Amino acid sequence: VMTFGGGYAMLPALQREVVEKRRWATEEEVMDWYAIGQCTPGVIAVNTATFVGQKQAGIWGGIFATLGVVFPSLIIIMIIAAFIQNFAHLPAVQNAFAGIRVCEARASRSAAQQVESFIISSLREDNFFKHSI
Repeated sequence: VMTFGGGYAMLPALQREVVEKRRWATEEEVMDWYAIGQCTPGVIAVNTATFVGQKQAGIWGGIFATLGVVFPSLIIIMIIAAFIQNFAHLPAVQNAFAGIRVCEARASRSAAQQVESFIISSLREDNFFKHSI
């Protein structure tokens, strides 16, 4: 799985992979991990992957899940950084990065909407809104 835009852009992909496809965790667990990931140092997607790995295979699972999320991006970024100056002036490259920015903004918005939807449904289930509406 490859995403552009950082940790928040990865959240919908993590949700699909971890909850819907592989069923390694429940939606509630993943939302809890997102919340904890927000409060701890580091990228939220890396923190969340660490929690998933730890749940599946203990401490070694957490370590390998963290490396599995960080290492591919690190390698790709290093390769791009080595060659970007040679191609940055080309209109096709500039247009590609403009498109990536739009997609990243949409992915981040989708992640925020997913978290918001979960929070609202959780609050409704707890009858929070019954007393305030």
